[in-house]
Amino acid sequence: MGVPYLLEYCVEKTASVAMKIARWGYGVHGHDLIIVACWNAEKVYDIEKLDKLLAEIVEAIDHRALWDVIDGELIEDLLKYICSRLGEVTPEGLNLDKVSVRVQNKMITLGCEKV
Repeated sequence: MGVPYLLEYCVEKTASVAMKIARWGYGVHGHDLIIVACWNAEKVYDIEKLDKLLAEIVEAIDHRALWDVIDGELIEDLLKYICSRLGEVTPEGLNLDKVSVRVQNKMITLGCEKV
């Protein structure tokens, strides 16, 4: 009897976005974001297809004002947006596990199962 295993597939893309968080006193400013999405599966899958899924979503926000694309102004709002969009297109047999955004030396991660 074989030992069950779980593979984790992660892909990353970079996007430059304009942000403003008035409630915290941050005016319009820009950030380069590194966006990482991870799926898990019990079978082998073509990671290049996952890379393309994330690329299509990141293209929609790259070099744009975040408030023009998503419902919100925070990185946390962006994470929910990405989880939701990827959840709609994740192939059968894969589980969208989490999405992370790195900004400079900081990272925020959202588990996607409940989004």
